[in-house]
Amino acid sequence: MSTVNRNRGFLFRLIIFVFFVCVFIAVASPVKAYAALPVYQCVGKDVYVETPGCTRKAFNDGSIAITKIRRTLPSYDKAAGDVNKQAELRADIANELTILELPFGTDPVAAARALVTQIVPSQEKKVAKPLLCEWTDFFVPTCWLRMISVLIGTLLISISALILAIADMLFNWSVDNTILLFSSAVFDRVKDGVNAGWTAMRD
Repeated sequence: MSTVNRNRGFLFRLIIFVFFVCVFIAVASPVKAYAALPVYQCVGKDVYVETPGCTRKAFNDGSIAITKIRRTLPSYDKAAGDVNKQAELRADIANELTILELPFGTDPVAAARALVTQIVPSQEKKVAKPLLCEWTDFFVPTCWLRMISVLIGTLLISISALILAIADMLFNWSVDNTILLFSSAVFDRVKDGVNAGWTAMRD
């Protein structure tokens, strides 16, 4: 009964290991999406919708928001001296900056002025080393090297797990036969010889 329970435990551990290997392969795969960027990094001067991490919705929403900001800023300047009008326009600008996910602190107008002339450094048209491998990049050596490295790592981990599983089975077998089942598995076979030898030494 003990051996059966131990084998069940081994099978359970093997299933858990296979599950974690599958999760590891899915996470480590080079074909994966970028983390979403703030909306303001997906629009603006010299920024393109093809930027990794930007979605079409973020580009569209951000473009509308930044267009409204560009139209509102001149109106804010013309309303100099009209406190109520400037407060209303300032609230509109703050609302659009919230849509753009841009922290603006206590002065949304200054943040908006900086944004409309900003070139986001990480959003360049040409990227020297692309980090994203798509299915269309079939002949790109970098993508193949990444996949091969993931497969080799997974294979080594699997082999190590197999060796550990075999060692676990051998250890369970040795404990069962030398400790738990010693009397039936070992002693019963040599009982007559041990008794004869002990009797000879005693007498």
